[in-house]
Amino acid sequence: MDNIKSLRGMRYPNEYLIRMFYKEGLNNVGGRVLELGCGSANNLMHFAAYGWDVTGVDYDSECVAAGQHNLRTLNFSGSLFQFDLNKGLPYLQGPFQVFLAPSVLYYLNRKSVEVLMMKIAGLLAPGGLFYLRMRPPDDHRYGRGELKELNAFRLTCDYTGEFGALNVFYDEYELLDLLKRTFGVEASSITRLRIAYENLQNGIVIRNSDIVIWGRLP
Repeated sequence: MDNIKSLRGMRYPNEYLIRMFYKEGLNNVGGRVLELGCGSANNLMHFAAYGWDVTGVDYDSECVAAGQHNLRTLNFSGSLFQFDLNKGLPYLQGPFQVFLAPSVLYYLNRKSVEVLMMKIAGLLAPGGLFYLRMRPPDDHRYGRGELKELNAFRLTCDYTGEFGALNVFYDEYELLDLLKRTFGVEASSITRLRIAYENLQNGIVIRNSDIVIWGRLP
């Protein structure tokens, strides 16, 4: 318990990632997992607790430092990198059995995302599992900023803490097409969940909408 109290940032994994983790039986196997936008390693700590070798990448150096602290605090080993995903990926040695990108790719323009996905495809093992969480156009942020490309806005609202951040919104068919082009995965083999929920941010109740997608490479 003392160890838990000394953790920094977010401590618990994303609930839908947890659903995927157990539905795919990842508690009964091991391997290597890569997460983009790893933050304070709250998701990776869950994998590490089950013996997985964890690697994470995040733009924010403070988040990376918190994640490294958290892994050390719980006596987990892992590699976390501070890197701007707009520039691609840091040097990573594959293969990975699991790839996670929860709530991060929609901050990158479409071209950058496609380049990243092609690189990730080369790092994933055959049959490797992927997990994405993206924002569709019915999310409340849609249209709240300067239009930069199709369904993409640089936000001018500040109540979510994302002022100035690019947000790219994807229809479900567009995500399925992206996964087919980059990962060679057919829509019939992909699990898709639509999530709508309310959240309190800076005293304002906002309505969020997400698409959660996971599946395996051929």
